[in-house]
Amino acid sequence: MTDAVFTLTQALEFVGLLQSVFVIVLTLLRTDDYRFAALPLSLFGAFALAFLLRVLVSFGVIEYSGFIEGIYLFVDTLVPALSYLLVLELVRRSVPDSRHWLILGLPVLAVPVINVAVQTESVCMGGPDSLCVDPFAFFALYRAVTGMAILLLLTLLLRRDLAGLREQEMGKEKYWIVIAVVGLNLALIAAHMAGMFALVDASGTSLIVTVLELTLIYLVMSSLFRVYAGAVPVRTISDAPSPRETERTPLNDEEKVLVARIRAQMDLDKVYQEATYSRKDLAQELGIAEHQLSRIINTGFEMSFSDLINKHRVEEAKYMLRTTEEPISTIAFDVGFNSLASFNRVFRKVVEQTPTDYRNTGEGEGTKADA
Repeated sequence: MTDAVFTLTQALEFVGLLQSVFVIVLTLLRTDDYRFAALPLSLFGAFALAFLLRVLVSFGVIEYSGFIEGIYLFVDTLVPALSYLLVLELVRRSVPDSRHWLILGLPVLAVPVINVAVQTESVCMGGPDSLCVDPFAFFALYRAVTGMAILLLLTLLLRRDLAGLREQEMGKEKYWIVIAVVGLNLALIAAHMAGMFALVDASGTSLIVTVLELTLIYLVMSSLFRVYAGAVPVRTISDAPSPRETERTPLNDEEKVLVARIRAQMDLDKVYQEATYSRKDLAQELGIAEHQLSRIINTGFEMSFSDLINKHRVEEAKYMLRTTEEPISTIAFDVGFNSLASFNRVFRKVVEQTPTDYRNTGEGEGTKADA
């Protein structure tokens, strides 16, 4: 039975390594804004390192040692902290500000404890006859306490965000993904503690932890590329009209009605404010195929879908720059851009001015320049 468990665990660890590397490569190849990709890359990088070491040890390529165990322990503490930052980024659609990054100090503080654990077999309180304990037990307790503290802080910070999240597009799915990420992190902490107190044997603990980590990887991967599509900005195939489409076959009456519906979606419903809103979303709402939607937009509006979305975002941004004193970064996210860099790039392309220069020209009612 033990051999079977070990074999299954070994196979799952190899799958985890491949899955982590795949997501890292996919993100590197597709992202247009590495600021937004930094957290996913860090989290999957931590998982990839842990799985790589486990695979190398289980296949006998390297020998298990206190140093290897120390890396495992550090990664175990790093995962809740990175999950905290990543969930904040996904839900709030912006890179967490500097004060949130201080959370990474908790895994760093664990390094001296790991160093002691690697170099000593036990720590004794007092003389030879005093209580001696495994130093790894101290670290396991530190890992559990800090992990739970991080997840509690995340829950408190997102309490209001989660209440409003369910009202957004795919809000229920996003809400339960956040809950699941928190729950899986708690389950990982519980699994490690169960192993430490010998409630589960070593092979069983390894299997449970591996399965939970694979589940967390899949959940985060689905969040980034499906439910939170657009959370990590990616390069997409251009939806500009093809040479055949540029001939612009006249729209029939049914398609003209769809043009009016599209205009209403933009002007009244302001769907462009949702950073993850895609051509697929609009096509589903209209009940037509994506290629048909592209032809209707290319012919009816004489621009591509992305240009249409960006045009409305920029127009609303211009209005807010003229009539409010909101920071430019706030305006960028409010009108639907998923990064300040992309907002500045698109705004300058459309208006031929930077947002700051546009505000400083004093057009409309005029406002104070953004600091």
